[in-house]
Amino acid sequence: MLQTQLQNLIDYLEKKFESSLDEKLEKLMKVYRPFTTLRYNMEKQNEKNKIEIISLLNTFSNNTIYESAKKLNISTVEFDEKIPSTTHVSQIYDAVNKCIYSEGVSMSHEEYAIFELITNAQTLISTIVEQAKKCVEEATLSTSLLTATCLTKAKINADLVYATAPGSVTMQFFKMQVEKGVKRLEACDQSKSYDEIRSSLDKIKDEIYNKIIEKQQSLKQ
Repeated sequence: MLQTQLQNLIDYLEKKFESSLDEKLEKLMKVYRPFTTLRYNMEKQNEKNKIEIISLLNTFSNNTIYESAKKLNISTVEFDEKIPSTTHVSQIYDAVNKCIYSEGVSMSHEEYAIFELITNAQTLISTIVEQAKKCVEEATLSTSLLTATCLTKAKINADLVYATAPGSVTMQFFKMQVEKGVKRLEACDQSKSYDEIRSSLDKIKDEIYNKIIEKQQSLKQ
């Protein structure tokens, strides 16, 4: 009789809690994945932008239009002063990385707190199962009532653990937290700042080109 009660309890715990907790962890990871994917992609894009812009800056004064200006004895000093510094690019890069890291840490804390609830519940429920087994192992005819009470208490405790921890963690709540984290992470993006540098370099090229045209026209007169 007690063995049957024990097996029923274990089946109940495994079906309602252990499998449910595993499933919830899996769903949480799936909901969290967009944040980790975005973070990875933003870090890669930030690195790519930095390398690309610095390469443009380092080779800018050696481009064809610059060389043409020099051959015509056109001063490029005023244009040189307009070229953004690599230090400025590094500052943008560092600011983005710092922001991404900060949001990642913040989101990780929220994620960890929720995951900790579930893993702690798993540990507690495993302990409750072991205690129930011990109740049965130590049972005698004279203590059968106490053993039955022990099993009932184990079930109640398991219900309480689930209700006060992972059972209270809804997918909708966690999804909302992740969505907020994604928005904060997206706010770290500085693609516009990198694009402004690209635009400024194109503008400088246009200004030099206009100077070259003016010079060539003056030479023809």
